[in-house]
Amino acid sequence: MTLRHVAPNAGVEDAYLESDNMSVSAEDVKEGRLNDELGSQLESISARVEANVEKGRNAWHDFRADAEERCREMASATGEFVRERPWQVVGMAAGIGLILGLLCSRRH
Repeated sequence: MTLRHVAPNAGVEDAYLESDNMSVSAEDVKEGRLNDELGSQLESISARVEANVEKGRNAWHDFRADAEERCREMASATGEFVRERPWQVVGMAAGIGLILGLLCSRRH
């Protein structure tokens, strides 16, 4: 924000502030229009923040629901695999246990 004067001889009453999206004169401050302008900008920013928070909540809810559905599908597929091939699962578990046992015993 920059302070500018209308004329070289101008007093404080003729001064005004400028920014990218707002200009305020001393008269605006006296009349209370500055508070109205800032209040409306604050309301606009607040509304945008609330909208973005709501979007974030919705996105998180969708992500969570999708993750829960995928976990249920994977658990169901795993349970089905174990029911169809119990001895194969026992063999895989024994093999993994043997490999982990060998790896742990070589480190000591």
